[in-house]
Amino acid sequence: MDKTRYGFFILLSSALFYSSYGIFSKLIGSDFEPFTQAWTRSAVSLLFFLAFGVSRKLFTKIRKEDIKWYLVVGIIGSLAVAPTFYSLAHLNIGTALFLAYAATVITSYIIGLTVFKENLTKTSYLALALGLAGLALVYWGDIRADYLDKVLPVIAAIVSGAFFSIWFAFSKKISHKYATVQLNTYGYVIAVVMNFLIAIALGENFNADFSSSAWLANIGYGAVGFAASGLTVYGFKFIDAHKGSIILLSELLFGVIFGLAFFGEILNATTIIGGLLIMAAALLPHAPVLKRSAQR
Repeated sequence: MDKTRYGFFILLSSALFYSSYGIFSKLIGSDFEPFTQAWTRSAVSLLFFLAFGVSRKLFTKIRKEDIKWYLVVGIIGSLAVAPTFYSLAHLNIGTALFLAYAATVITSYIIGLTVFKENLTKTSYLALALGLAGLALVYWGDIRADYLDKVLPVIAAIVSGAFFSIWFAFSKKISHKYATVQLNTYGYVIAVVMNFLIAIALGENFNADFSSSAWLANIGYGAVGFAASGLTVYGFKFIDAHKGSIILLSELLFGVIFGLAFFGEILNATTIIGGLLIMAAALLPHAPVLKRSAQR
């Protein structure tokens, strides 16, 4: 098997693991409160990353000037964990993923325009418009009817996607200097501490039934989080970044399939159209590169 095809299957597997977050979130449901689930699940992922990093000797000393970026990236990533779980647990899996991706696309353009002073092209504005239109259609198709019951998980999905975009943007400040395993390890340390403190401050209850199906699902959630991240990093070694990013969009399709197969979730046609527009918005920035690749 050639390297490109190998990388394709690795990243496809990664997307499959990412999309399984919805399954674990549904299985956990209300047996874990959001921030308690976030810190316990993060602790599981942390153990995997720590063991892998130590065994492979991937940790290096952090430069003094980079400490602030570790903190910024870690805090932002930490704040995305609980909203991701909460939105997937209380919305249709496909709907939650569509909302999060729309927020990711929109936030990335806002950050590019305001923080990094990027000049947006016509393609960028079109992608932004598609993302907003897709977000509106998803809302109209799957949320509008019982909005009051879904307002918190909808906000959680949008916050999750927005924070992921911010995390990705600022992680570029240091991602070229350190192993991804190291970035994830320190990120999960911060995630455990922050979400634990928030859970204590909110008075969340701790699920002490360690033999329950919810705890097993939580451990599985942490394990697939490690696998998804590791496979993503590994897969990008064999395939171009723009192609890999498109492959990872299959997470949306897998999520819809999982929602239907395991929980009987049937998305409204309007929601599906909105989801397709969101996918198109995520694909558009890669269109020029793909066109050049096809002409070679």
